[in-house]
Amino acid sequence: MSASFINFFKNSLQWAAAVLLVSNPLHGADSVSYYGVTVHFSEDHSIGKWANGEPYIVAPSGVSITSIDNPTIPPTSAQKGGAMVNPVPMRKQGYCSRYQGPYEKAGYDAALDVSLKYPFTLAPGESLIVARAIDDLKAVGNNYVESVVGFIVVAEAPPQGSFRPGLYGKDHKVRFNVSDIDWSVLKNLKPVPLTPTQAWIEADVRLPALPWWDWAEEWSATFIRPFANCGAGDGGNFRSNYGRDIAFKWGYVALWLNLDHTREVKMKTMIQTIQCGIDIGSYFDNGGLFWASGGHQIGFKFPLLLASAALGSAHAPDLVAYAADDTRFIEDLTTFYVQQSDVGRPVDLMPEGAYLQDDVGKADWGVMHRFAPHKDDRRWEGITTYRTIQWPAMVGVVLAADLMGLRAQWNHPATFDYTHRYVRRNGIGGFERNMWETYKEMKPVAPTGLRMKR
Repeated sequence: MSASFINFFKNSLQWAAAVLLVSNPLHGADSVSYYGVTVHFSEDHSIGKWANGEPYIVAPSGVSITSIDNPTIPPTSAQKGGAMVNPVPMRKQGYCSRYQGPYEKAGYDAALDVSLKYPFTLAPGESLIVARAIDDLKAVGNNYVESVVGFIVVAEAPPQGSFRPGLYGKDHKVRFNVSDIDWSVLKNLKPVPLTPTQAWIEADVRLPALPWWDWAEEWSATFIRPFANCGAGDGGNFRSNYGRDIAFKWGYVALWLNLDHTREVKMKTMIQTIQCGIDIGSYFDNGGLFWASGGHQIGFKFPLLLASAALGSAHAPDLVAYAADDTRFIEDLTTFYVQQSDVGRPVDLMPEGAYLQDDVGKADWGVMHRFAPHKDDRRWEGITTYRTIQWPAMVGVVLAADLMGLRAQWNHPATFDYTHRYVRRNGIGGFERNMWETYKEMKPVAPTGLRMKR
């Protein structure tokens, strides 16, 4: 049997598996249920599925919503989540009544909560998001929202394999399809010791088929970033929606996608990662930013970068532009090259933190460098603790982007050069270390344990 025939057969099997994964049989119903949320209609409508499995509603004349069931976690609580139509971030919200600040700009406004106004109508092209609330704030790491589920009403069923449009704002035009993916953007590297399994990567605590959901740039907006949608976890008691832990997750996902698994094995993870990138693009389209300092919003660039590369400039010029914009993600806002003008300039805390002549030309990090360079500090120990909180989490995504040849698309060389400097000085562990030393440094490595919780 010829090698060309074998390759044709393998590719045919992979395409057949992809078709099965994104197959989209419609069914009629007077409600739709997803991830613990049930939305009830006044009459039957057809329900279909986007490429990642999320549902949509076919209603050429619109749909009348008569009620929503979105039980709180735990379900015995009287506390309820809310719902919004065509939500716009960076302003008041109607999905979490418990959040009123300290970032008042994102506080709850009952006028925006459509779950208080039954019945209400969704027209074709409109989106509905429904939140499930968390009752015990302290028990789950200072967060009010368990999950956000999104539904879009369409006038007719989109082509099979369509990605869900972003849920923010009013533009919900179907633009992307699984058939648009350029798989050549991924490498096919040999696995290293401690490579995560497919099941570990795909687990609901890491990559559920839910929207990527953020609401504002300020650190306290993490109180209303849903665990189930964006967070990280180990499958046990550890669950986090803290940016640093989410960045670690994306590092594992990014590196795993570049190993020599079949397209069938990568398909689910590739689709959901691209979907998250599309959602982040929609967040930006409607005014969203990731500016919070510290560890709250670090490491979210990879899904958008992958979506921009895999869908390409012909299909997704806006995503390509966002990936190249180094003013939107905190990892780019905090990394820089030390200039001659930085030498001896005053810093907030101690004179020892001022830059020296020997530092000129080095890639460095400052906790709020782009906005508050006086908070920069050349030292690596002691008071600059966020240096070692943020950057271990960034190694995986930066390494993956580097191996994929996406430095130019990322468009902020200091992020790459500072990561290299950080690894050489502080080191890393586990799967990421093995990938770095095998494919970046080409040095032997003694394996260490796979970690999720840091």
